Amino acid sequence: KHVQVSTPQSIGAASFSNLTNMVLSITPSSASNKIYVIVGIHGNNQTSNRGWKTAITRSISGGSSTDVFVEQEQKAVYAGQSELQLRNHYHYLDSPNTTSACSYQVKVHQDGGGQITYQNGNNQSYITLMEVSV
Repeated sequence: KHVQVSTPQSIGAASFSNLTNMVLSITPSSASNKIYVIVGIHGNNQTSNRGWKTAITRSISGGSSTDVFVEQEQKAVYAGQSELQLRNHYHYLDSPNTTSACSYQVKVHQDGGGQITYQNGNNQSYITLMEVSV
């Protein structure tokens, strides 16, 4: 399964925020199977000496979400210039241990002041989910 997002979204909050439409669901055919999550994020950092970090959450059957991947470094993606456009890619192999629908959401956390515009200038971000048989 795959979804691409091209609508610009500006985020200036210094806490984790959902990237709009960067959510996708998959239902594993076996509880022992894994889900391979691939994420690509395009961001335009518009403030010098600022950055962002990324998290991927999973919810099962519409339940509460659990962080399955979180970048620990506050400035995992960092711009020392006044403006810098970047694309980051993340790969994560999840073990949800269920045959219920699993929904994955991409979140970003901006470091300090200013803002970052994601999917700036018709650039796309994406999330892909693949079931891996074990």
